[in-house]
Amino acid sequence: MAGTPRTACVVVAARLAASHHLASLGYIDLPRRRVTAVSKGFSGEGYEAWVEEPAQRVRISDVRMVDPVAAELTLDDGRTILVDLTGERVEGEAGRAVITINLSDPALAEMDVDELRARLRLLPPASWCSHWRDRELTSQARSRAADEARQALDAWTDEDEARFQAQLPPGSSPEATATIRRETLLHRTVKSILEDARRIRAPGLHIAVQRDAPDGYGDGWDDHRVEILWWSAPAELRFEAVELESRLGRIVPDVVGHVAEPRPRIHGGIATRVQRGDDAEEDEQHDEFPAHWSETVLIEVAVTHKVDEEKLRKVRHLDLPTLEIDLGSMGGRMKLDGLRKLVVDGVEGKQWLHHPALRTRRAVLRYKLREHAEVLAYQAHIRAHRLERLLETPSSQWAQRYLLALRAFCDANIRIERLRKTEGPRYLEHLDEDSEEWAEVALAAEALEAHGFEGGAEHVFARTIVPRILSIQLNTGVGYAVSSAIQVLNAIMNTRSDNSTQWLSLYLIAAKSFDVERHFRPEQVRRFREWRAEVVRQIEEGAPEYLRPARFDAILSVLFPAMARGLASGKGLVV
Repeated sequence: MAGTPRTACVVVAARLAASHHLASLGYIDLPRRRVTAVSKGFSGEGYEAWVEEPAQRVRISDVRMVDPVAAELTLDDGRTILVDLTGERVEGEAGRAVITINLSDPALAEMDVDELRARLRLLPPASWCSHWRDRELTSQARSRAADEARQALDAWTDEDEARFQAQLPPGSSPEATATIRRETLLHRTVKSILEDARRIRAPGLHIAVQRDAPDGYGDGWDDHRVEILWWSAPAELRFEAVELESRLGRIVPDVVGHVAEPRPRIHGGIATRVQRGDDAEEDEQHDEFPAHWSETVLIEVAVTHKVDEEKLRKVRHLDLPTLEIDLGSMGGRMKLDGLRKLVVDGVEGKQWLHHPALRTRRAVLRYKLREHAEVLAYQAHIRAHRLERLLETPSSQWAQRYLLALRAFCDANIRIERLRKTEGPRYLEHLDEDSEEWAEVALAAEALEAHGFEGGAEHVFARTIVPRILSIQLNTGVGYAVSSAIQVLNAIMNTRSDNSTQWLSLYLIAAKSFDVERHFRPEQVRRFREWRAEVVRQIEEGAPEYLRPARFDAILSVLFPAMARGLASGKGLVV
């Protein structure tokens, strides 16, 4: 080429030779095409992903020099590739495949023709400037990067963001918005995990009751204690159906799981520990009464805000097993797979907010504790040490204290019963022998027993006989959710069990002693007298179920002096 530097001529010749070589070779090895994308998460962290088209060998059907620096290859399938032979192009035309092969090296000018042809048999490696599938590959890479962010629980879809913005409280600061967004994402993800898995590993149940020895128990056993525990192992619960945020009563639980049949049983163990100073003994046994799991289990998901007292009260009202999953206690950022494993298979961060089995087991443990030999020894010790002090107060004062304490105990249980009717039949537990109210009754009963009047702590006496007599005396309901004596007497008149009819003579004596008929309407007087005449007839004929033992007559005489004369008559007593 006249007037052209030798180097440029040789390079152009090499490019022409390369195009002829590709045409004669009939194929070209295309390099792999990798496209990378980055997605930004809520936290500001970038998540990178890539996709690639693998390297491949393709057949060439035609080669055409477009200009001195580029050749266009037509493949067998009709696609075209622009081959830039300068090796300098970095970007191609949108939607067009462009690769570069570096044939611009000045060293080519030093080669003779034979050497140049020999070297062109192995063309320099090609690199992509653009690819036919670049748009598709870019879209896939972006999708994968976004999925990486979602798998890291640091992003969600555009649709999720739109719903979030629609529900976001107005005026939320960027910091508050970021926190709420994160909580909402975790909350929703856990619910979705449970809906998909339809199973969960639930933690075991635990409950304990204990009683310390009284002060000055003796022998230096200041830390003497009896403790009874009940526990069950973690359980695998499988659900036949899972409902998300479905109203149940007055709450909307995050998850309602319907346990699949056959429902597993709750197997537990009971351990009794007796601590005597540095010495301890322990006895373990299997639970004697395993129970089935409930048909329905509620699950609440907490991120930073746990179930509050108001919702907990409503949960107790439903009396269904309710499990809380506290994500805040699981610590640190985690990926979706890790969260799924924790939620479905782990027990960390899970606790029972309510479980009906605990109520029944607590009652059993309290009974066992009250009847334990060590606790009975405590009580005997207490009675022995305070006997002298109890005798310092007259029995009449203890009688008044007993009646006041028993009425307070009964009134408290009636208030609870009324709440149970409005809040649910199992929302609150009735007071029992472990309550402070009953402790006052028991103390007064112990004092009366010290004075020689036994029976004040017996169940039928304190829970049935005395409340009924108080109702007749006061013309109101004591231990009954009613407001008058006739309503209590109606309940008594409808009694049919032998265990209750043996005490009917006591109520007749009370009715006469307190002139209860003055509160009745004529029709009520007539009905009461007919019933009284029938009871008297049964007593006079010696019907055994209508005759009472005399064991409560003495204490009743001191509690209700107005009844003493009637009690002393002997009518209705077992001969």
